[in-house]
Amino acid sequence: KASSNVIHLEPVTETTRSGGHLRHMCALDRERCVIQDMGNGLILLMRNNSLSAVKCAHTGRINGCVPSLNTEHFVTCGQDGGVHCYDYISRRMCYGRRFSSSATTLVNVPMCIDESGRLFIVGFEDGFIRILARNHKEWRLVSVTRPQKSAVLDLSWSQTASHFAVLGADSTAFVFTSRWSKSEVELEPLGFVVLDNTAKRIFWDNSGNLVADLGDTLNCYD
Repeated sequence: KASSNVIHLEPVTETTRSGGHLRHMCALDRERCVIQDMGNGLILLMRNNSLSAVKCAHTGRINGCVPSLNTEHFVTCGQDGGVHCYDYISRRMCYGRRFSSSATTLVNVPMCIDESGRLFIVGFEDGFIRILARNHKEWRLVSVTRPQKSAVLDLSWSQTASHFAVLGADSTAFVFTSRWSKSEVELEPLGFVVLDNTAKRIFWDNSGNLVADLGDTLNCYD
């Protein structure tokens, strides 16, 4: 309900997990959610108000968790540099690959670019981003680039998927244009934005402007 320009939401249910640090949640469907428990290094499945462990995913903190856009898989990345692919129906790890630097965040490549839904972009603490393809038995490394000198904090696609932004810990956001070429996604550097302050995340608004979340304010860059 709304009152005085404030929306009040009544919780339908509530579940508590002792000792956990729940950092991220993604919906699989109307009844099931995958939850990233950074504190316990677990991936949890929430269904009918109950939590069950799917997998102990990484040695150390889990920094990212996204579901596949078209299959029963989800992907995690962690402080240990690992990028893992899981089947949430069978609750098994399909495969993983470990890199020398901590993996800090990851996103899907939108299906309007990659119709197969198999591509993911992973950011790392050393400023690199890697595009990985989910194959049947292993990750395939598609490309590597280093847009940041500091740790990658966030990755964001514009709503039309024509632009892609990489946020660094040094308060800069590098922007790329994207295109599909020779069965692969290609990111072409467009420029960078120096943010006014340390941002927690970045996203694109409906007008195609890059927005930085500074905690208590949102700054828009056209």
